[in-house]
Parts: sequence; C-alpha cells; structure tokens
Amino acid sequence: MLAAGCELRLETRVALDDDGGGALEFTLAPDAELVDMAASAGVDPLGRLVERVEALEGWDLSTGEAEDGTLQEVTVRTGFDGPEEFGLRYEELRSALDAPEAQLLGPLSLALDPEADVVSLTGTVPFRLTEVAAADTGVPLETLGQQVDTAVQYTFVVTTPVPLVEGTATATSPVDPEDPDGAQQVVLELSPGQEQALDVAYVRPGLDLFAILLQGGIALLAVLAIGGGVLAQRRRVR
Repeated sequence: MLAAGCELRLETRVALDDDGGGALEFTLAPDAELVDMAASAGVDPLGRLVERVEALEGWDLSTGEAEDGTLQEVTVRTGFDGPEEFGLRYEELRSALDAPEAQLLGPLSLALDPEADVVSLTGTVPFRLTEVAAADTGVPLETLGQQVDTAVQYTFVVTTPVPLVEGTATATSPVDPEDPDGAQQVVLELSPGQEQALDVAYVRPGLDLFAILLQGGIALLAVLAIGGGVLAQRRRVR
C-alpha cells in the first residue's frame, strides 16, 4: 500500500509544564487512499487503535471522519501530574501502539530533581520495522524501509515552558521566535531504521520575587490606607 504512493502521518507529542507535569498525545493520520486500500484488504488500524485506547481510563479520544463516516485521523491524549504518572501513561501508550511489525516508542524517563529544581526527560525514540513486516510484505527489510520512508512522516515533539539547561544534547528552538526565553520545542524527525536519543532538561520557572514584593507592597499600602481612613473617621466622630 505504501509503495503505491499513499501517505501516513504519525506524531507523538509531550508537552511539559512549569511543575514537571504536562500532556501526552499521539496522532495517526493516513490519507484517504491508504484508508480505502486498507479497508479493501480487511485492515482497520485506526479502529484497532480506537478500541485499545477506549479500554484505557484517563485518555481522551478525538477522531476525524470522511463524509461517509470512515475514520481518517485519530488523536489520543492524556495528562499527567509528574514523573510517576508520566511513566504509567507513557507505558499505556507504548502498549497501545505495540505491534510485531514495527516499534515507534522506546524507553523514556521523566525525572524531577527537587534540590536543583530540574525537570529532565531522557531516553530513545525509535522507528524500527521488523522482519515480521518484511515477511508480511514479501519485500526485503531494507527495501521496505526505503518504501516506508517515502510514505510515512513520523515526528516526535517535546515542548518545554522555558529554554533547556546549558549543555543539553538535544537541539531546541523557541516556539515563538520573538520570545527566545519562552516555551521551547524539540522536534525529532525519524526515518525507518533510526533510533534517536532524547535529552531534555530545564529548570522549573521560579516565583517572580519582584512581582511578589510589588503585590505585597500594594497590599500593604491598601491596608495602611484603609487603616488610616478608619482612624481619621474615628477622630472625626470624637
């Protein structure tokens, strides 16, 4: 099917927040021709993914459908409060995507160092086809990889609220070019047979001390003003 000019988009996203929590999302989007060819062959990968995710708790599911009701895109999404919950959710997604023909997700570990206040996400992201896929298609694995590479776009994206710590190996770019100190994005584009290392670390944004002092000063002035007004009123009453 892929050799016939069809296209398939795969995308995994990890969005991290100020506290080391965030959201995990995966999208599977074949083009209409691939959906039709898969249906003709009795294959329904989108429906299979939907069934697996619906059996899980805590995941949101959104779909895109053609006019005839045929699934054309599936996105699954969940949130997590910290490293432990991320580990659970990520393994659920790995299990849902597990197939003997290919591997799309590798081991990832989210950690929070409370002393340094550093959040880190490390591991590997693979795009690996197996001999099972080669046997199913009757094409040598190397040739199959070349065919899949022209038809499948697979990206793995990590977003952090602030720039990475200095010396982090993974390259990043600002989400907003006009705000280089704001949210950052790491984008891995993978080809079949590749496995890329992921090394993301950032210091959790701290409290704005100036803002706190300013707010505290305003609050203090307000209290003094109210107190002064009350005292003045009492003097007038006397």
